[in-house]
Amino acid sequence: MEPEENTTETTETEPTETEQEETTTVDSDKVVEKLQHRLGKEQADKNNLAKQLEEAKQQLEAMQKPKEGVKGLSDKDKKAAAEQEKDNQIKELQDQLKLTNAKVQTNDVLKEAGISVSTEVLDMIVSTDDEKTYANTKAQIDFANDVQEAVRKEYLAGTTPKDVGGSIKTVTEKEFAAMTYDQRAKLQRDNPEAFKKMTGGL
Repeated sequence: MEPEENTTETTETEPTETEQEETTTVDSDKVVEKLQHRLGKEQADKNNLAKQLEEAKQQLEAMQKPKEGVKGLSDKDKKAAAEQEKDNQIKELQDQLKLTNAKVQTNDVLKEAGISVSTEVLDMIVSTDDEKTYANTKAQIDFANDVQEAVRKEYLAGTTPKDVGGSIKTVTEKEFAAMTYDQRAKLQRDNPEAFKKMTGGL
């Protein structure tokens, strides 16, 4: 008797309707719109508070302003330099606060959309400029969707092995002639092609 051979056929698989429904992509425009709404509201509140702070500062300076003479000019220059340095520090701290808040809001919006990003990725996406943050967020979401779609296509493009009844035994004419009626019936059920070949198509 000859050894048994395993044969398999491969077939291309088409994505089923349920597989297509299970694949979800994130709508980057909706996520960016949500982010714009959150950051826009936060920025408007900050601008309002900054305006009120500036007005209060001007009123305080007007009340504390003494009459100046020649000696007061050099003191005025020193105060102006100190004020400028303080304003620069305030601006820097405000930018840091805005950046931190923007990172938190962006991370929250992305998580709500089902996208988890690392701190390093957030550092690349978020900027002190809201428009740049929106553009970077949209680009990141589009990139994630493209990668997801490419992986899905690659996964679905594979071939699925199709088992054709297990192992198929090859039979020689001598072995066929020595078979009993039951063995021939079994051969016909298990391997109809070999049976037809041995019987001449009967």
